[in-house]
Amino acid sequence: MKQVVSAFARRALATGIAALGLGMSAQTWATPMLPSATQLTIKYTDYSSLFTPSGTVIPGTTPPSVGDVFTEIFAISSIAQAANPSNVYWASDVTDGTQLLGVATDLKVTSVGVGPTFPATYSGGTTTIFEVPKGSFSPGAPSTSLAALDAQVCPTTGCPAPFLTLNFVPGIIPGDATDSLSTTTTALTAPFTGSGAADLLVTGGSFASHLTTTGSLETDFASCAGATGAFANLCSAPGSTWPDVSNDPVTLTTRTVPEPGSAALLGLGLSVMACSRRRVKRR
Repeated sequence: MKQVVSAFARRALATGIAALGLGMSAQTWATPMLPSATQLTIKYTDYSSLFTPSGTVIPGTTPPSVGDVFTEIFAISSIAQAANPSNVYWASDVTDGTQLLGVATDLKVTSVGVGPTFPATYSGGTTTIFEVPKGSFSPGAPSTSLAALDAQVCPTTGCPAPFLTLNFVPGIIPGDATDSLSTTTTALTAPFTGSGAADLLVTGGSFASHLTTTGSLETDFASCAGATGAFANLCSAPGSTWPDVSNDPVTLTTRTVPEPGSAALLGLGLSVMACSRRRVKRR
C-alpha cells in the first residue's frame, strides 16, 4: 500500500505544481495576484459638475443648492499598497496596456450650510469602473446622461462588463442615516476649492471577488476657473468643458485568502488522505 500511495502522491504533486505554475504564468490584471488582507490606495483624477434639477450645468465657482445633482467621470492612475505606496500593483497604460475609467452618478444635494465653508451633504450615488484599452479617456462636455458619460470613458468599442461597481453608503455623518457624501469649501474665490469624504460599498464587477465589501473615499476638488498647479493641468485636457476637477484616493482592502502554495499543498494532502482511505477499505 505504501508504494501505491507514494506513486499517487508523486503524480498528484507533479500535477499540482504544474497547475500552480500555469496559474502564475497566466496571470492578468483581471485576476491579479494581490497580497492578502492588504489596504490598497487607488489614485484617480476626475472631471465633475453640479447640475440643476433640470440638467443645466452649474458654474464651478457657484456653491451647491439643495436638489442639485452631481456627476463625474474619472481615470484611475495607480493602485498601490497603502502602507508602502512604492509597492504599485497597477499603473495606467503601463502594467498591461489598459486604463481603468469610470463614472459616478445619482448624487443629489440634500443640505447646504452657511459660509465660509458651505458644508454640503449628498444622498445616493453609484460608481462603475471599466477596464478599457489605453487611450480611451476622452473628457468632453458635462452631462447627466449615462450614455453620454459612457461615451467619454469607452469611446471606441462601448463599455465592457464592469471591472468594479460601488455604491455610496448612507451614514457618512454620525447620526445621519441618509447622506452618503459630505463636502466642505475651503475657498469661494477662483479657484473654488474644497474637499469631500464618503464611505463605499463594493457591489459587483470582475474585480469584486478580490476585495472586502467596504471602502472609503477622500477627495480634493477645484473649479477650473482660476485653477493652478496640478488642477490646471487637468483642466487643460483637450476638448473638456467640465467645470470642476478633483483627485486623491479611494481606499479598499483585499480579502484574506490562503497563500497559493499553502492552498496547493492542502489540496494535495487531502487528495493523498482520500486515496489512502480508499486503499485501506479495499484491503
